[in-house]
Amino acid sequence: MSTVNKIFVLCVIIIQVTLSQQAENYFPNNTGFMWFYKTTPLDSSGNTIDSLSVNRTNLYIVDETFRGKFSRFVVSEIDTNYIHFESTNGWQYIKSFGNFDSLPFVDTLGIIRFLASFEGWHSYYRFASSIATTYTIVSRDTTIAINGTSYPLRFKITGKRFNDQMISVPSGSFYCKKFAINYSANLVTHIPPLPPFEIPIIQIPDTVWITNSLWIVKEHTPPVKIDLSLLNLGSFRIPGQLTELIDYKTTSVKYTTENPTELLLEQNYPNPFNSSTIIRYRIPQETKISLLIYDITGKEVCILSDETHKQGNYEIIYNASGLSSGIYYLVLRSEKFVEAHKFVLLR
Repeated sequence: MSTVNKIFVLCVIIIQVTLSQQAENYFPNNTGFMWFYKTTPLDSSGNTIDSLSVNRTNLYIVDETFRGKFSRFVVSEIDTNYIHFESTNGWQYIKSFGNFDSLPFVDTLGIIRFLASFEGWHSYYRFASSIATTYTIVSRDTTIAINGTSYPLRFKITGKRFNDQMISVPSGSFYCKKFAINYSANLVTHIPPLPPFEIPIIQIPDTVWITNSLWIVKEHTPPVKIDLSLLNLGSFRIPGQLTELIDYKTTSVKYTTENPTELLLEQNYPNPFNSSTIIRYRIPQETKISLLIYDITGKEVCILSDETHKQGNYEIIYNASGLSSGIYYLVLRSEKFVEAHKFVLLR
């Protein structure tokens, strides 16, 4: 093989490797994609507590700009996640500092406001990073006082990519990119003439497996014993959890002018929305229906309709000027039927 041909082949290989690491290739292409996950707590030995497993559904609903970045919006029963891709990096919008919100000593130390400083866009998954090389996702320094003694602390989220791995979950077997995300709190110590160094006091590891065109298929957080004897705060345990993909599918909503044959409430569009959204529903025969909106606490906040409808396709343009930002539920109810959809209002 000539030198020119060798260079050409090398260039082709480099291009193929680069394209395969484009972060957006690991996310579904179209809105309407649904993930079905099962999350199971882990006991202190790392064994699953199957009786406490819960199922969660995530839905990829829309592409919109969020906090300055073009984002994929993914909603679940309890939250909305925002995902952004730049070249070989997958970004997530952090609303809080991982699992540290639930630590019992956080509130007593008065650092909730400090943890809120982590909110923002951060590059979590770096598909082109070197194997087993730690990269810093975000880091913040602060000082806390306990019994008159000040302690300089550094809170960090770091990432590390490992060798690709074939894994099996209830939905199938997948060849995955494997990432270890570590949440840590470190005591910063300085002993001259040495430079300052960190002593880890809390580490919460989280391993994530991501596959092509599907995104996250498995996430594992082991149980962790937290020893705060350096801060004279004793020790305690944080339970672990295992999340696995149990099914997935693509949904689509079509609107027709034909006479409907079933009672149906469609997902409002757009969703999320800023002020107005379109709500469509179908009535197969003359029926009294109620179309209601509830907030996330279950409180009824609006009655859109409460009357008898003839057979037909209906459309409402709903202006949510009286509501604040948040998650709401749109419910269509008749004597023998109820259907609900979640929607997100962003101001």
